[in-house]
Amino acid sequence: MHAPACAPGAGARGGAVFSPALLVDVLLFSHTVALAMGYDVEEEGVADADADAAASASDSSRAGPSGEGAETQPVIAEDEQGGGAGTGGGGGGGEQDASVGGSHPIDVVGMVMKIMALLLRNEHSADERPFRDQLVLHPKVTKALCEGIFDAMDECFEQMTKEGVHDRRRRELKTFVEAAMEALFFCCTEQAFVADLLVCSYMRHGRALSVLRKVLYLEHVECVSLMLRWLLLFCEYEDPPSVDVLAGYDLYNKLLLGVMDRNNDAMVAWGVKSPMNPIALDLIKAVEVFADDSNFKQGVIDTTASAVATVLKRGPEYNGFNRSDRIHLPFTRGFFKLIAAMHCFNPEVMPAEQEVTSQIKM
Repeated sequence: MHAPACAPGAGARGGAVFSPALLVDVLLFSHTVALAMGYDVEEEGVADADADAAASASDSSRAGPSGEGAETQPVIAEDEQGGGAGTGGGGGGGEQDASVGGSHPIDVVGMVMKIMALLLRNEHSADERPFRDQLVLHPKVTKALCEGIFDAMDECFEQMTKEGVHDRRRRELKTFVEAAMEALFFCCTEQAFVADLLVCSYMRHGRALSVLRKVLYLEHVECVSLMLRWLLLFCEYEDPPSVDVLAGYDLYNKLLLGVMDRNNDAMVAWGVKSPMNPIALDLIKAVEVFADDSNFKQGVIDTTASAVATVLKRGPEYNGFNRSDRIHLPFTRGFFKLIAAMHCFNPEVMPAEQEVTSQIKM
């Protein structure tokens, strides 16, 4: 691939000229090589090697309760020592183990995802985002990203469920999933990438949505939080009309049902004397968005009304609704925004008889 001239602001370091497009080509080459090697290669002695290589991984993550729908989607649990590495996809902080833990092709792909997540994160708050722009607008890279990110996560889940996988290896694989989700999130801040993602074969055929549902039930706080943040970002787009397109996909509806089930559990478990579920606020924000959309409002009401009633019956003191601290106030706001969204109807898109039926149920 031909790398164009350096982007504005690019400079030389150690005699080498930095070019975002050149780096994109390098990442794509690494990704392509790993995919070409095939994912069916058996690991030999990787578990023991990973136990040493990943010994410095942070054990800070703690997962929230799994949803009621988990019986159809097995939860990949944390081991007794705790969760994966810290927030941020594994590319940047000192809490991350920067070494490749194994010899399997997924390790190459995983490290590519970590590098991508780091570069995207570092330039996210800048006025110009040359790496992201080159990544999502590069004609040969965009398609590979749309499919490769989900391939990488799917293979990580496959490796996690293999018999005899060491706990530290499992945590390392979760950091790969985290990095892939972070890369996906930042790429979707570009409208053109969302348009490409909507029509890619993995989204149309359901594989991408199936992988995202696995992430939802992964007991790794950062992964689930990133997935929910991505879902909110993705559904904000009206051009392309992401929600309207995905509403016709059965797997998308199953993904949303899983989000609502987990949110019901989080709301019912919430209370001033209960330990805070770290993804409770992300869950309630996601459900509130879908309650405000005519495609999913009835489903949200059918699934969520009982849990909302349970919370309201316990009173404001038990729920912490009368507290203004940074933990309880955001949840209180999110909870009542959800109720408001469940009561709002647009007569232009919702039949009158559906409004009456829904109000009776509420």
